[in-house]
Amino acid sequence: MHVLHDALRHLHAQRRWAFFVLLCCLGSAVAFSQSTQASIFGSIRDTSGAAISKATIQLVNAEEGTTRAAQSSTLGDYQFQNIKSGTYTLMIDAKGFERWSVYGVTLAARQQLRLDAPLMVGSVAEQVTVNGNQISSIETDSPTINAVFNADDMQNLPTNTRAGSAGTSGLSLIGTLPGVQADQSSYSLQGGMPFQTEVQVDGITVQNATSNKPIADAFPSTDAIAELRADGVMNNAEYGQPGEVTVITRGGTNQYHGSSYWYHQNAAFDAVEWGSDSKTHKVGNTFGVRGSGPITIPFLYHGQNHSFFAAGYEGFRFPQQTTKQYTVPTAAMKKGDFTNYSASGFSQLLNPATGAAYASNTLTSINSAASQFLQFFPDPNHGSTTTYADGQTPNYYTNKDSSEHSDQYFGSNQRVQLWGRYSYKSFPVNAPPQSSTAASITVT
Repeated sequence: MHVLHDALRHLHAQRRWAFFVLLCCLGSAVAFSQSTQASIFGSIRDTSGAAISKATIQLVNAEEGTTRAAQSSTLGDYQFQNIKSGTYTLMIDAKGFERWSVYGVTLAARQQLRLDAPLMVGSVAEQVTVNGNQISSIETDSPTINAVFNADDMQNLPTNTRAGSAGTSGLSLIGTLPGVQADQSSYSLQGGMPFQTEVQVDGITVQNATSNKPIADAFPSTDAIAELRADGVMNNAEYGQPGEVTVITRGGTNQYHGSSYWYHQNAAFDAVEWGSDSKTHKVGNTFGVRGSGPITIPFLYHGQNHSFFAAGYEGFRFPQQTTKQYTVPTAAMKKGDFTNYSASGFSQLLNPATGAAYASNTLTSINSAASQFLQFFPDPNHGSTTTYADGQTPNYYTNKDSSEHSDQYFGSNQRVQLWGRYSYKSFPVNAPPQSSTAASITVT
């Protein structure tokens, strides 16, 4: 029995150490990420302007039902830090004063919102209630110039981030933010250079280590984004670059939510591309499902007000073709007839072995090995198909397969202040191959 007891005690000790190591790992992961959290702070005064100390302040997340509490200082100040973006209710109680509360306060990622409370003398049973829509969204305590899009904004923006050739990445949404100028796959914020802008998702950078440009496929899809924010002028020194784009993905709430979607594009609605005789094939589809809510294990655990999940899948199918242009020899040239061939400095076709001229610029015979090779040249199908001039425009057009498809999954688990997310995306693309033969022919 003593041996069994010692073994169990040793096992419990190992579990405690494993848990401690896990917490350390989580802590180190957070230390290397950048904050996406917001803050609410303010001063509590009476009608004469005197500070009210030891007032009780409660901050309630309307979507999750979670509550945080604080107490005003001797100077009447209070502060809540590391707050997730969302909708909140703030309630303040102080002995001898009416309760003061504000509801429907919308807090954006990284926002620093001041909420000062003027308390009236009276009973706690009496209450002064303020609508959050009446609270100014201007950050008077931060000089940063920023712009914010919420999930509804991004759902309705006229941008091609679904069922198009760019895939399902929402990266191009950045270019629609006020004060942002797109520069190929980089973005200039409020006059800064493109390399001075960093893009991060849920506090983790998605910048390419060599080009310093954001990685498009590390950026979530449009339907997975809850908030998109850009900070430029006077950006906080915490963020290393003058420009910062912050992306927040969807999380869970106290209510179960689910949705499915499908987006479609078709070449039938397109114009004929420049340099093509006909429309290339294109049928694009983006489809997916997502769900969120409190984590519940029947008869064992209900995570309402405590633990939440969000998960989803998005698929992308884009069979398409790309027009390719080549310069190929005419059908007559492949048989040895060069009468319709012209080039600078060319007048007569000569036998390279004897130097004698071929009558009518026509070969008397073609090497058998060359004949086997020439059959792989397609006949011209564009412009003049019987003449060939040195340096002429391409005379053979073809549409080649350049289809794309992707599958991506994401899931997040949050418990009050502990949060984690996992995402996976596979995005193979068919690159149109070049012609299997030479793209041009030269005669000397």
